Amino acid sequence: MFGWFCFGLIVTPSRRLLYVGMNDEMLCVTTKALALLLMGAGSVTGCVAEDEVFDERELELVEGEFDESLDEVSGAVEPQVLDAIAAAPTLADDEVEALFAESTPTLRDVIRLVDVESLPPGLTLADLDSPVTLELTEPPVDAPLFDPVDDLAADLDPQLIGEQACGTTSISNANNGASISMGPDPGCGFAFDGAVSPNTFYNPTGCPNQFITQVNGTWGRALSFYSSWPGTLNSTYCPLARQALSAYGAFWTVQNVNGMWFLALQWSKIGTTIQHGTWVDGGWFPGCYWQYDNNYGPLPSLPSNHGYNRIRTAAQGLVLAIFPFKQQIESGVRHGSGPC
Repeated sequence: MFGWFCFGLIVTPSRRLLYVGMNDEMLCVTTKALALLLMGAGSVTGCVAEDEVFDERELELVEGEFDESLDEVSGAVEPQVLDAIAAAPTLADDEVEALFAESTPTLRDVIRLVDVESLPPGLTLADLDSPVTLELTEPPVDAPLFDPVDDLAADLDPQLIGEQACGTTSISNANNGASISMGPDPGCGFAFDGAVSPNTFYNPTGCPNQFITQVNGTWGRALSFYSSWPGTLNSTYCPLARQALSAYGAFWTVQNVNGMWFLALQWSKIGTTIQHGTWVDGGWFPGCYWQYDNNYGPLPSLPSNHGYNRIRTAAQGLVLAIFPFKQQIESGVRHGSGPC
């Protein structure tokens, strides 16, 4: 004998069934109607139903089909593969390039870098022993992602600050950027992990006139972004000074393209902010102070669960004289608990 159920359910992306509350006005469903509705919709709130006889074998079939459909949607990984991943070696983010420089690793050697929820569906134990290639720029794809007409339009009208290419362009030239590792949090106060442009010649490909700081090992670390003008500004140049700062975050992914496995960084833009100098004369602390331009507030801080393995900042220091000229600039991440 099957009873009636009076409740609401939601099927979440993680395949959990959640109670969403009960009240006297909600309608009721029998077990059979509930199972059938779950197969056809993402959520159920109930319906009016008569008593009905429900065959247990039919219930098993319906439940089996329902589980299979969830597996297809969520891209679930086989339990034995998950066990193998748990037993795989741990690799720190700042050790990745050295590993590939010294050897030809397998997918098993790097799989712990990747979030389990983003693993490709159908991953097998045999796949874990396949060689993998490191891809630090744009991830490889099966087919072109961009329309040539749109690309041409983008070239004719480039966005000069905060372009997406700042997340993937090379910084092998020290004039264009630096790569550092995020240090431990201080016992009190804040730590600043950043880099200063060695000169004013920064101009990375696709990220015009911006100096890039890449911070490795940021996964699970709360942080915020900062930029700083290393030089001094007098009352003449202060009102003409501008600081631009963009932030990008990346997480590791693995993907199979034409039978080859790739370990790649997937970058996304977090935001862009611009500040201008304001000269304050007189008082206790005269000098040049920074204020945000209209519609450009501070960049959002990232909590400890942000999920980015790496962070990039792209910064520019500029004096808008008759002939604008760049200045040295510093940028990076700030972290710590603040004053004790």
